[in-house]
Amino acid sequence: MKLNEKENLFQAVFVVAIVLLKRFYGSALGEYENIIFVFTAAIGLFAINWLLKRLDKSGATFDTWEDKWDLATILAYGFSLLLLKWLQVTNIWVLVVVGVLIIGINVVIKLKRREIKKNMDIR
Repeated sequence: MKLNEKENLFQAVFVVAIVLLKRFYGSALGEYENIIFVFTAAIGLFAINWLLKRLDKSGATFDTWEDKWDLATILAYGFSLLLLKWLQVTNIWVLVVVGVLIIGINVVIKLKRREIKKNMDIR
C-alpha cells in the first residue's frame, strides 16, 4: 500500500471515530462542542500526516505546501466558529456560509498556485 493510500485510510478512520465521539459524547462538551471538534480534527489529521511521513522508509513526500494550506484552512474555520460563538451567532446558515467561503478561498488559491506552477514548467 502506498504512503498516500495509508494516509487516506488512517485519516478516514480518524474522522469517523471523532464524528462518532462527537455524536455520542458531544453534549458533555457543552456549547463549544463544534469548535473542539474542528480543532481536534485539524490536530489529528496533521498528526497522522506527520507521523506517516516520519515512519515511511521509502522517502516519499507530499506537497507540503498544500498540506499546510489545508491545515490552515481547517484552523481558520475553527477560529471563525469560535468568533461566531463569541458573537452569539446561532444561525446554522451563517456557519455553513462561513465554511463554504473559507473552503472556496482554499480551492481558488490552490488552483491559482497549480496554474502558475504549470505555466512555469512549460517555460
